[in-house]
Amino acid sequence: MNIKVSGLGKFLVGLVIGAFFLSGSAIAVNKYVATNSPEKGYLLCANKKTGAVTFPNKLICPAGTTALDLGAVTGVEGPAGPAGLNGANGAPGLPGLPGLNGANGSNGLTGPQGPAGPQGPEGPEGPQGPEGPAGKDGADGKAGLDGKDGSVTIIPATNYTSDSAIKAGDIASLTNPVKLGQMRALNNFQYVVNSVIFPNDTAICTAGGTGITGCKSDSEFRGIVDTAAKDSWITLNITVTNLSSETRSANKDLSFYLVLNSGELIGRDYTTLKEIPYVELIKNGKGEGTISFRVPKGQNLSTLIFIIRSPWLEYSTQDNHFALK
Repeated sequence: MNIKVSGLGKFLVGLVIGAFFLSGSAIAVNKYVATNSPEKGYLLCANKKTGAVTFPNKLICPAGTTALDLGAVTGVEGPAGPAGLNGANGAPGLPGLPGLNGANGSNGLTGPQGPAGPQGPEGPEGPQGPEGPAGKDGADGKAGLDGKDGSVTIIPATNYTSDSAIKAGDIASLTNPVKLGQMRALNNFQYVVNSVIFPNDTAICTAGGTGITGCKSDSEFRGIVDTAAKDSWITLNITVTNLSSETRSANKDLSFYLVLNSGELIGRDYTTLKEIPYVELIKNGKGEGTISFRVPKGQNLSTLIFIIRSPWLEYSTQDNHFALK
């Protein structure tokens, strides 16, 4: 009897026979490639009599069957593919939360004390006070009294004298004072009164602020004129030439006074302008400075007289009078 087997039947018979021979060693050691998973493949069982193939879903076949270890086959690793394109930049992340404040650090050690700074220069010597009048019976006279704060110190004209007075009518005498712009030699100095500013309250208060008598501060703490003050400022602009062979201050051995309309004498006052005592001159050096006075309001400039008192020889003094108008 002839049995015809179709092509599909021949494939299945060959598959069963091949699995039978290939699985002999697998049954013997009970080890398969398949793990019943897509990754490793599946274990099928072929009935030896009927040739039927079953899937027990176990890694062991029952007696009378042949194991078909259909393990998955991993192909050869292919070559590396080309690098992909750079991805687009991602959106900026949200700002992080602020960190907590750190603990306060401990105080550092106290540093060593720095060296003492240099001593500042001494201030200019104040003008020589007027001599008091001779007392009776040869007794010493009393000096003039200081004025109250905010008022002018007034010394009666009888309280000053000149040991070497300039004769009436001579140049620099009280009756023939040196005129504005006219030169006068004083102890190897040449003095010229160039101009007079009266009143000069605004300029002095602006330059000196509230520390100057007759001034006060505005809402922005700038110096302005105190209109309630009883006095006004008068400023003389002076040129000095040093004719001696030594460098010296432009007011060396000199004192400055002002004769009021009443004939009373007052001494110069301090301002923050460039004053004559701060002008240092070398031989033949020439400089400019100011001398200022506080005078009671209502003075007539045409009758005011400026006095420069200079020592004469070793002991005597001399008053040189200058007109201010």
